[in-house]
Amino acid sequence: MNVKDTLTLTESQRARLQNLRAQWRDTALCTQPARRTECEEAVADIYKSLGWRSPKRYLWCDSPPAAMDEHIHPRLADGYPRQVPLRTRVGIRIWARVPDGVRQLVRTETVHAPELDGLERVWGPVLAELYRRTADPNDASSMEEINAPIGQRGFGPADIPWLAYYEFWHTAYGLALKPLEPLWALARNGGWWWPFPDVCVLAERPKLIRLDSESRLHHEAGPAMVFPDGRGVYSWHGTRVPRQFIMEQHALTTDDVLSAEDYDVRELMIQKSLAPDSSSRDRAPLLPDDPVKPRRFRPL
Repeated sequence: MNVKDTLTLTESQRARLQNLRAQWRDTALCTQPARRTECEEAVADIYKSLGWRSPKRYLWCDSPPAAMDEHIHPRLADGYPRQVPLRTRVGIRIWARVPDGVRQLVRTETVHAPELDGLERVWGPVLAELYRRTADPNDASSMEEINAPIGQRGFGPADIPWLAYYEFWHTAYGLALKPLEPLWALARNGGWWWPFPDVCVLAERPKLIRLDSESRLHHEAGPAMVFPDGRGVYSWHGTRVPRQFIMEQHALTTDDVLSAEDYDVRELMIQKSLAPDSSSRDRAPLLPDDPVKPRRFRPL
């Protein structure tokens, strides 16, 4: 089929999109251990396709926070993880062959579909936790520097909406998107990863994910996401919150509210625990927005 002549999607193509969304959502929520051999093979193929030397070592960690603390943050002084421009390369091929209206339609059915768009409320709190561990809350200028290495070069389940978008063109229309095949393989077999010139840092998948009725990362009595090393991410209906918000709610003080890094978290603390305290309600919103509050993680 000539894609240039396509103005809409057939029923079979819509069914394919539905299956793709379901498969990729299951992948994003997978709690099985990473298939490390397959992940390392995929990383080697990615490096090769970009003309890079293969990494000398694969550094595995049992959680993204551990990867950040043990390997990413100490290396930032010497250079950020590499950018992987494969999305731009294959995007150019699609832009040249697919009308704007059809591209927008498929994007609506993948990236912006509820099954995949909602993943931001699952993995967004994890990304927020990674920002928290890296950026200086007292230095607003650090946000731009941190956003690129962590948000755009720290790849993982947050990439799944756009990976689904491109896989549709590959499978439904036969567009040659071979450079993305190792990225698809890596996403299906593992979790977060960060490519450096000499090493590649990879993190295990979570072993437990808890969601609310709207499929947002949430748990009222403990961490909403738990990794094999026991580290967890605390989240309240899709917003990352500090541990004490969940585990020591009865002991929260006005100082805890005022010292919260994120404006939304301060508002949650006020609503949940300090609503009768009018002085806290008046004071907290006057603080500046959190300079390290992450952006949406998958621009197209």
